[in-house]
Amino acid sequence: MKKTALITALALLTVGQVFSAPPSFAGKAGQQALPAPDFSLRDIAGNEYRMSQFRGRPVLLIFGTTWCPNCRTQIPENKKLHERYANRGLVFFNVNILESREKAASFSKKWKLPYPTLVDAKGNVAEMYGVVGVPMRILVDSRGNITCISCRNLEEKIKQALAVSGK
Repeated sequence: MKKTALITALALLTVGQVFSAPPSFAGKAGQQALPAPDFSLRDIAGNEYRMSQFRGRPVLLIFGTTWCPNCRTQIPENKKLHERYANRGLVFFNVNILESREKAASFSKKWKLPYPTLVDAKGNVAEMYGVVGVPMRILVDSRGNITCISCRNLEEKIKQALAVSGK
């Protein structure tokens, strides 16, 4: 029941994601940082990743699904960001929600994603991060704080996060 409700919510809110974006968390005077929840997920090859192991480096989490048309539309932009910033220390993860490892692997291979695809088969990590629609990109700074959620000025926030981390 919980899984069906989350799938329905993601499907309904995907369209809403185009018209509104959640707030940017960092950089506003007097605003407290929002710590990124720690999690552990396996990628499509079976390797385990824990969010806390990347403390000291900024991380871009790209939440999506294989059936989401906007997720596919966003891939070229995500690849360009990866090309520009991965070698400067930005860590990228595609987080596939509520689908099997096999589906996520097929999608990753088809679209030639240059960054790891993590499998959130039960949607627990998406729930922890408050994902309300896909695609949703969440930037976590080197201190482990969320700096933006689907913000329109993502590239500017990436540059700021890299400057803070000394990259």
